[in-house]
Amino acid sequence: MPRLLEEQLFSLKNRSKLGHPYSTLYMWHSVGLKDQNGQRVKLATIKKGGIRMTSVEALHRFYEAIS
Repeated sequence: MPRLLEEQLFSLKNRSKLGHPYSTLYMWHSVGLKDQNGQRVKLATIKKGGIRMTSVEALHRFYEAIS
């Protein structure tokens, strides 16, 4: 989580940067996906000012973890 604070954050609802619907990003944050070993991996997020946020770097780490 501390790494996320040093990255450029954006709201999960700001789909223009990612091309993913909000519901997909929220599911990846709350439920996650299973990796190749069957372990559940979740998208790193923080809540800032009442808004759920993540970063492009966190999304790339998520992609790497599930592939």
